[in-house]
Amino acid sequence: MKFIANLSTWKKRCLFFAGGFFIAFPGAVFMAALGMYPALFSTPDILQIPAVVVGLGLFLAGMASMFHAFMLKE
Repeated sequence: MKFIANLSTWKKRCLFFAGGFFIAFPGAVFMAALGMYPALFSTPDILQIPAVVVGLGLFLAGMASMFHAFMLKE
């Protein structure tokens, strides 16, 4: 499982940035929308708060991945 270890620094940066972007924005927005607009998605009341928390977690994880992409050393 040395796929990432064998990549060049530029490819690693692109991989982490793209992965972080797709985790942070579409994933987090969808999960947060599930919790914030329950009538739109027919979300049960018990899942509203956890959906927002998971959305926030996905956003932070994605942003951390994007930040990590720029901190990689040559």
